[in-house]
Amino acid sequence: MKRIVAGLLGILLCAGGAGCQPTPEEEIVIGKTGVQGEPVAQADAEAPAVPFAAPAQATYEWEKNGLVVSIDAKVFVPNVDRYPIYGASNEAWSQQQLDAIVNSLTEGSPLYDANSAVYTEEELLEMLLWEQRLLSEVQSGQNTTYGGSIEQIQQSIETLQNELASLGDKRPTAIDMSDYRDIKQVSAYFYQENHRRSFITASWDTALFIRYYRTPFMDTTALAEDEALPISLTRTEAEEMAYGCIADMGYADMQLFATSRGQALAGEEDLDSGKDNPGYLFFFTRVVDGIPLTYEERERASSGTDGNTAYSKSWEYEHIKIAVSADGIQEVTINGNMVLGEKLVENAALIPFDQIMERAEECFFQRYHLPDYAVDAGATKRVIHIDRVRLGYMQMAAQNSGAQTLTPVWDFYGWEEYLHDDRKEPSAPNRQYSYLTINAIDGSMVDRALGY
Repeated sequence: MKRIVAGLLGILLCAGGAGCQPTPEEEIVIGKTGVQGEPVAQADAEAPAVPFAAPAQATYEWEKNGLVVSIDAKVFVPNVDRYPIYGASNEAWSQQQLDAIVNSLTEGSPLYDANSAVYTEEELLEMLLWEQRLLSEVQSGQNTTYGGSIEQIQQSIETLQNELASLGDKRPTAIDMSDYRDIKQVSAYFYQENHRRSFITASWDTALFIRYYRTPFMDTTALAEDEALPISLTRTEAEEMAYGCIADMGYADMQLFATSRGQALAGEEDLDSGKDNPGYLFFFTRVVDGIPLTYEERERASSGTDGNTAYSKSWEYEHIKIAVSADGIQEVTINGNMVLGEKLVENAALIPFDQIMERAEECFFQRYHLPDYAVDAGATKRVIHIDRVRLGYMQMAAQNSGAQTLTPVWDFYGWEEYLHDDRKEPSAPNRQYSYLTINAIDGSMVDRALGY
């Protein structure tokens, strides 16, 4: 029997029936019983090298005390016959990685410091014309939706006129492309076609994120596999563009995990224009030994204070989001930089699917309920609809440590609504949100916000 340090694999020892207990500080041995005497899976036991048996579709309905969990879900299981466990960590990007990423996104265009931004004469004139047009529309009554005052518009016009008058020989501050790691926190812009500004913001040193955008996009709803958007690009064409971006940035082991409908956040020039600019949001995650890391919209494991050991240190769940509209790639966000460690377990034994569903029923009613404020508003039931159940890896931490492991987990995705005797409330959007995460080895409930 291998001995495994709790700092690396303590999370695997949470007793399935009791939920997660605090991780012991001393070294422990995984045997036939857990630290509380409850049976747990032997993470270091050699399991048979066979594909995991699960149905293609799962249908269940559970109800208790006003909470209904309705599962009619496609079940996603990796096409592998082994589930190894690896050590993992989040590390700062190397200069080589940053060069590949930034050169790909900027196509070699120089970067300028956005904190000391200097607008060109052409940009100032464009903004001035926009403000003058807005003033005319508000004064004539043509624009009835503007929320500010005429005085505010006039002040903006005066400010822009003063900036034009004093522009002179002002030049933007360039960022040396060899100094990314020294800068650590970056807010920059560069010019693309039509002299339009695009932006890069980043936290290099802590590997939190790198974000490029022409137009920011927000996630609205998950898309089914055969669902397309009413834009000039087909879904296949948009997906090919996203994969091309992934390759250009130097990522060889990322695959598409999920797709959502995105909506552009309106800029000033689009306000009151009636424009609806949808796009595809593609979420890519790392694939290790044929098993994808599961994407879930809570992008970061939160942290407490340094003095509170009940929380592990904050880190990003590694993934890449790419927004593609009819105008091409609009936004790229890279979260985290996971570095794979040594293989700790060759092939972990996973709990059978029917037992996972038994645990899911218990965990849903432990975690969710019909809240008092909804009852006060007349709601009689809270219904959680689950339409996707996925098995994949999660970057999981030991409770009292920043150490991580890649551990197989089950995630339950869907949406919810509240029912009244005489009506339904509008349902929450069906996004890339997991209502429940269960450790596939021991059946314990995992809190993605904490990372264990």
